[in-house]
Amino acid sequence: MRTTRPFIWILYTAALVLFPLSCSDDGGPTGPGTVTPPPPVQDVDSVPPAGINTLVCKSPTARSLALQWVAPGDDGWDGSASEFEIRYSKYPISETSWDLASPVPNPPAPSVGGTVQKFRVLGLEPATTYHFAMLSRDDKANASGLSNLSSGVTLQEVEAPSTAMDLTVTETGPGTYLVTWTATGDDGILGQASGYDLRYSTRVIDGSNWATATPVANLPAPKPAGQLESVLVTVGFPERNCSFALKVRDEVPNWSTLSSPALALGSQSFLWVYPESVEKGEAITVLFRAPGNGDSVRVEIHELGLGLCGTGDVQLFSGVPEAGTYTLKYDFFDEEKNTYRQPDWYNFSVCISGERKAYSRVQFIE
Repeated sequence: MRTTRPFIWILYTAALVLFPLSCSDDGGPTGPGTVTPPPPVQDVDSVPPAGINTLVCKSPTARSLALQWVAPGDDGWDGSASEFEIRYSKYPISETSWDLASPVPNPPAPSVGGTVQKFRVLGLEPATTYHFAMLSRDDKANASGLSNLSSGVTLQEVEAPSTAMDLTVTETGPGTYLVTWTATGDDGILGQASGYDLRYSTRVIDGSNWATATPVANLPAPKPAGQLESVLVTVGFPERNCSFALKVRDEVPNWSTLSSPALALGSQSFLWVYPESVEKGEAITVLFRAPGNGDSVRVEIHELGLGLCGTGDVQLFSGVPEAGTYTLKYDFFDEEKNTYRQPDWYNFSVCISGERKAYSRVQFIE
């Protein structure tokens, strides 16, 4: 017995070393304890997408440039990259200036490696040189090197803002007028114009006398297209008739055509008829003043000569309106005879409580 016990003890001790025992609730051994498994083998992707060396800039418009390149893959040219980053600047882009360049918003998703891709960059300035560069990344954020650099020049903008079509003027006091219109765009009715040129004159403004009309100073910056514009203007001749006209410009500048004139009666004026000569199909604009205070107003047309108030051949208005300036349109069409009146000179007049205050002569041409 003395020779066997030490041998058994050695085996038991070895078993304890090789297989640590755990215990059950009653203290007895139950089996091997928990063994920490080795870490999983990592699939490390260290291969970035291939570098892009085919970037070209093409197809310019006034506010955009198109880019084209051959898409890289996920690993070199295999597969598809995960994302592109495109940047642009008015100055050449390098590794050191990359972070200073502007990112292009919403670049396209990469196609399969080797595929030709195109993308148009919008929101650029006209007649400006832009430099572009790009890089790609895979799904492990491995980045390619910087692409080749490409540059392009946007075209000069040639489309002018639209003409202001609804220029109106309202008298707010002697010689003071509120001029309003709807903002046009930068290109036609799109975008936002860069400036206005509003002028006034005692004559009806048109292309022949625009240069001699008086510019209004300190005009507001244009609002986005479609919004209401207004400016208060005080002239130095409150008793005389006054007309306003407007041009709109973009940043080039391209100028719109001249608006139709907006007419305002002077404080001492009662009638203004424009233009002085029209052809069939055109209309006369008649402005007249009502003094209020219960005075009756009559606007009439005399075909032959200029008779007494109330004897006109055509009555355009008759009533007792509130004080203010009113506008009428007349096209020489005789509704009773369903035809136009005879070509001739016609006399327009305004009478206040039976007293003629003003008259104007207009020629109608067949």
